[in-house]
Amino acid sequence: MITFKKGSAKDIGDAIRIGKMLPELFTTEAFKKMRNDFDDHELYVAMKHDQMVGFCSITVKNKCVAEITWLGVNPDEHRKGIGEQLIGFVSRELNTNGRKLLEVKTLDQSCDYEPYERTRLFYEKCGFLHVDSIDPYPGWEVGNPCAIYIKILNDLF
Repeated sequence: MITFKKGSAKDIGDAIRIGKMLPELFTTEAFKKMRNDFDDHELYVAMKHDQMVGFCSITVKNKCVAEITWLGVNPDEHRKGIGEQLIGFVSRELNTNGRKLLEVKTLDQSCDYEPYERTRLFYEKCGFLHVDSIDPYPGWEVGNPCAIYIKILNDLF
């Protein structure tokens, strides 16, 4: 059985361990940034029998909008619905706290890199809508176009 909860500082090491299982998605530089981000972003985790199998970190941009900064699921647990359930849990938590939109940025389809094709399809399956692509995006390398997706958390504005 998979359970979901808000993570804590003691969960950071396990989240990074899962991220390192996904080298096609996260670079060495990404791990440095991930570790720093985890110190001040909200962390949510998916647990299976006391073992972390997935994580999602969030930064709150303003009173209405939050952004997924990092997301990963243990590759042994892929295609079991854990990522979708984790996004659902996070979305409900954010909505309860007054957030109306959830944003995520990922590599744009113009790069034609299969692991990120799966990533974009995953977010679309979770209800995210592609709203823009920007290259260069501030903080991203030129030639790595940023696709911006949003998910409406509460359509009863």
